[in-house]
Amino acid sequence: MLPSYLVETISVVSDAFVALSALAVAIIGFIGLRQWREELTGKAKFEVARKIVTLSFQFRDEFGRARSPLTFGGEAAERPKFGGETEEETQLLDECFARKKRLEPLQESMRKLREASWEAEIVLSEDVGKLLQPFEHAFIELWSAIEAYFSTQLKRAKSGQRNSQLDDGLKSQQAIIYGIDDKPSRAVDASVTALLRKLKAYVK
Repeated sequence: MLPSYLVETISVVSDAFVALSALAVAIIGFIGLRQWREELTGKAKFEVARKIVTLSFQFRDEFGRARSPLTFGGEAAERPKFGGETEEETQLLDECFARKKRLEPLQESMRKLREASWEAEIVLSEDVGKLLQPFEHAFIELWSAIEAYFSTQLKRAKSGQRNSQLDDGLKSQQAIIYGIDDKPSRAVDASVTALLRKLKAYVK
């Protein structure tokens, strides 16, 4: 039979050991939870930043394809044909149809970029909306130029006017629709570079 004082000492030491063990488990659990949350947060930030960067590259490539001077007959194969079209009207309608079809993936990329920018505000606490404005401007400018240019040219064709003579407005619209390595292209390139610079810390 152990003395009562020794039993009490063992009991106190045992209780202290249990308490210390519980505290150690709690500390380890807290540290593990914090690391897990940091990993999840870091992964979420990386994914959002990667999405925006990928979409910006995609937009740049689609913008270049949409403005490529060459069009192919197959691009207008789905256009509804109307009787009584002159050869000139058919060429203009086919070209307009092809150009508008090229805008569809560009518009979809722009929509996804807007959505990703909202995610960036929440996850990254970064406002990238201003950096997307040049993309918006490029898309709207191209869409507006296509609408205005082909509308005017079709009116001329229907009235029997020759389309070889372009006024300054039509020349400007034509330059926006058909362009390679020019001011609109360089503006989009610069916007991609600005986004990369802004998000570089998250995609390392």
